[in-house]
Amino acid sequence: MPHMMDPEIRDTQDRLITYRQAAERLGMPVGTLYSLVSTRRIPHVRLGRRLVRFRRRELEAWVDEHRVDARGHR
Repeated sequence: MPHMMDPEIRDTQDRLITYRQAAERLGMPVGTLYSLVSTRRIPHVRLGRRLVRFRRRELEAWVDEHRVDARGHR
C-alpha cells in the first residue's frame, strides 16, 4: 500500500513564504536571493509584477540539487 503524506505536512511544504522567510531558511542575505530570482537561478512563484513567493519544498529540492559531495581522503 503506497504511503500517503499527511495533508497537514503537505500543506506546510506547499505554503508560500516571503523573500525574508526564504532567505532566513537558506541562510543567505535577502539581496542574494533577489539576485538569484532576477537571473532565474532559484525556483519561485511570481504572483504579480513585483510579488514573488517561494514554496518550501522547492527550496529544499533546490538546496539538494546544489549539494557537493566531499572528496575522499587518500
